[in-house]
Formats: sequence, C-alpha cells, structure tokens
Amino acid sequence: MRDLALTLFVLMMLPVAVARPFIGLMLWAWIGYMNPHRLTWSFAYNFRFNLLIALATIIGILFSSRVKIRIPWTLPILFMALFAVWTIFTSQFAFRPTAALELLDRFIKIQIMIFATIILTQTRRQIISIVMVIAFSVGFFGLKGGLFTIMSGGNYRVMGPALSFFEDNNAFALAQMVNAPLFVFFMRNTRSYLIKIFMLLMIVFSLAAILGSYSRGGFIGLSVVLLIFWMKSRQKIMTGVLVVAIVTSSYFFMPTKWLNRMHDVIGSSLETMRMMEEEETNLNNEKNLTIFKKGAIEQDLTDQMMETFSSAPNIIQDKSMAGRLHAWRVALLIVEDRPILGGGLGAFEQQTFDKYTPGVMKHAAHSIYFEVLGEQGYVGFILWLCMHISVLYTIIRLNRRTRYVPELHWVRDLSGMIWVGLFGYYSAGAFLGMAYFDLPYHLIAIVAILKAYTDTALQKRLAEAPAGKSAQPMRSQPKWRSR
Repeated sequence: MRDLALTLFVLMMLPVAVARPFIGLMLWAWIGYMNPHRLTWSFAYNFRFNLLIALATIIGILFSSRVKIRIPWTLPILFMALFAVWTIFTSQFAFRPTAALELLDRFIKIQIMIFATIILTQTRRQIISIVMVIAFSVGFFGLKGGLFTIMSGGNYRVMGPALSFFEDNNAFALAQMVNAPLFVFFMRNTRSYLIKIFMLLMIVFSLAAILGSYSRGGFIGLSVVLLIFWMKSRQKIMTGVLVVAIVTSSYFFMPTKWLNRMHDVIGSSLETMRMMEEEETNLNNEKNLTIFKKGAIEQDLTDQMMETFSSAPNIIQDKSMAGRLHAWRVALLIVEDRPILGGGLGAFEQQTFDKYTPGVMKHAAHSIYFEVLGEQGYVGFILWLCMHISVLYTIIRLNRRTRYVPELHWVRDLSGMIWVGLFGYYSAGAFLGMAYFDLPYHLIAIVAILKAYTDTALQKRLAEAPAGKSAQPMRSQPKWRSR
C-alpha cells in the first residue's frame, strides 16, 4: 500500500514540477533527504523517484517563461562550480575509471540540482520553504532515532535510512548535527509558542539521536556545535545552562557501554597522533625512505603499528583507528605520487592499498579532508577548501550587513545557524569520509541565495530612503537609541 501511494503521489506531482519548477525542487529535496521510498517494502523501494523529479524540474526551468536563469556568482558558488569541473576532469584519469564515473554521475546530478536551487530560490518565502523541507526531511530520522534512543535507554545503536548517504551511524550523526541548528532558526523566528515547543522537541530528539548513534566522531562534532552555538548565542547564561544540562543528562542517561566508548575518544586520538608522528619520522628518514620506495618497509610498518594497537589499552577496543591511519597514509602517498590529479573518485579501494601499502586491507577515507586530498589532488583540495572558507567569510559579511536592519534579522539568524551546522560538519567530518554529501553543498547554496537576497533588499531600501537620510541604512542605530 505504501509503495502504491508513494508512486501515485510522485507521478501526480510530475506535471506540477514541470509547471512550477520550485515545487519540483522541494519534492526532490524531500525524496533525497527523507528517502520515503526506503520506508516501503515492494517495487518502490529501489525506484528512482528523484531522477524523474529532477528531469521534470529541469524541463520546467528550461521551458518556463517565468523562470529567469540567473546565477549569483559569489565566491562560494564559483569555487563550487570549479570543484565540480575539476572532479569531472580527474575522473577521466582515476585509478578506477569505471567506478569513478559511477560516483561522478551521482555527484554531478547533485550539483545540477544544487544550481537549480540557486536559480529557482529567490524570495524570502522560497528560501524558508526549501530550508524547512531540508530540515524536516533530515529531522524526521532525528525524531525517530531520538524517540528510539530515549525509549530503549540508549542501549541500541541508531542508523540512518538504508542505502542513503547517511545510512551509517557515523554519517547519520553528522547529518543530524548539521541539520539540528536549522530548528533553532525556526524557533527564533516564530511567535507561536506551540511551534517553539515543537522545534525545541525536534532539537532535543535530534541530539538524542546523535548520542544514540554511538558515533565518536559525532560526539566530537556535537561538542564543537554546542560550543559554537553558545558563543553565538545572544543569551549566553541561559544557553550555557542548557548546554550543561544536555551534557549532564547524556552522561547520566546513556548506558555504561556508551560511556566507555566515548571515554576512549581522547586516549585513542592522542595515541593516533603519537603514532602518526612516529611514522612520519620514519618516512622522513633517508634510509627508511629508500627502503620504503623499494617496497620493503610497508609490511614492517604495518606489523609495528598493529603490535602497538594490540598493546595500547585505549585502542584495543577500537581497531578501526588503525584503518583510519592506513587510509590517511594512503591519501598522503597518493598525492605524493600524483600531486595534481590525485587518485580520482573511488580511489580508496583494495588495488590502491595494494599499490601503496601492500598487505593492508582497504579502508574508507575516514576524513573529508584526506578524502578530497587523496581523490582530487592538491588542486581539488585547494578549490574545496576555498569553497568552504569563502562561505564562512560570506556568512560573516551577512551578519555585519544585516545587524541593524530589522527586516533582515531572519537572514542573520539563518546564516548564523548554517555557520553552526557547517562547523559541526568540519569537526565530525575530520573522522568521516562525507566530502560529497549533498547537505553541506545545499547549505552553501542557501548562503549564496541569502547574499543575493540581502543585496537586493538593501539596494531597494536605499532607493526608497527619503532624501537627506543616511546612504548606508544597514549601519543605522538600533531602535533603543533612536529619538
């Protein structure tokens, strides 16, 4: 019944997506993030609904007289486009061309719809609508996972929707962490106490779901998010009390096995740093480097590292830390061998490990930074870094320009919460390979849209200002100082 209902709904909405592409855009985001077809059991489970919706939306963009194809080429969008083009280029020279092209197909489809979002989303209502669809689509699993964590006493691990970008528990924690600050934006910008309470519950359940994922990277990222949120809060005492309450309640609520797993984070991280420094020293030694090039030291290093892992009390329960070390080392060796092109998409496979570290089983990149560095080389890594640095700079500029403009305070709130979410992505992503996850790219696009909206609003405000008034209304005095 679910399969039939979902299929009929999507098919009925396709003509609407052609006639009104923005509705198709929201439908695409809903299917992409909430994955409702994964909640079915029959023919709809693997049906490619998003492809049909994307095609209908693009047809609507190309043939609708109401849509003007204009892209605000801000720095984040420029670097995003350059990174996508560079990814296409490196995929032609990838270690595994067939697999790279399959991954590239998915990535480019996401980028096309991200740029469709930039083209179609212009008004305040449209911006808030697309953010709401994203927030509640991802937040649905936060609500579901948070309820499950609370009802089970945190004794079971929470996972994301099957065959999605955030199916894995670590990826699920990252997605909820990036998404949860959006509910703070909605809570701040409504007058309804019922909506405020509902948004607060969504935040609480999302945080509970992050804890229930048993993700240590998620735990680190959540710590960073709470710290950044407290720093950006307007009421630091109340927010500080709330943060302390969250930390304290999680410590007393979660079971012992969760506490033991989180306690290993610091010890494992310190031991990892020490081992990486030792290995770097060995590789910098001329004699060892010569032996390494001959292919004799890899197995020796592997044996030494595994022996250390077996004896280290902080790591004995987490052998995945060894996998992270090996994956990061492989990423560095790839760019040493191919500094410009990298290994291409899908480089972290067994044949790559056999080439650079014989005898070591393959591991995922386990880091957005090493993933981009190893697969896209230094050029792609710099473009990717510039994209993220420029979006943070754009948010800072937005906050300054809208500080004294009451009708644009919602822009300041939304961009500020995106800032918080992105820092969660940067911190948790240091231990998780999610460099091509569509949510951060969507948020970057929304920041660019907010900038274009703010530019237009401030120009209009300036044009409508009475003669003799200040030429820079965005720097006007706050209301409580005016006379």
